[in-house]
Amino acid sequence: MALAGFVGGTASATFANVFAFGPLLLTERGCPAEIAASHVSIALWVTIAAIPVGGALGGYHRVSTRAAPCWTYLVAKYANTWLKRF
Repeated sequence: MALAGFVGGTASATFANVFAFGPLLLTERGCPAEIAASHVSIALWVTIAAIPVGGALGGYHRVSTRAAPCWTYLVAKYANTWLKRF
């Protein structure tokens, strides 16, 4: 139970940090402030929508818990590649 609380708290803190410092990071990399704010907003809305959709797809296709870290790595790698464009 403590591990689940730690994971949930870490996810919430990460979400808050992206919301707080994401536009600043993109602005420092040369992106205009309005566009940086809209990129972060879109990323947050996609994240909010992706969590229940991913859970539903995982339950429907009976994806094992062993595959979850692989998908997480691929999504993080794609996001990192996308952010390096700025």
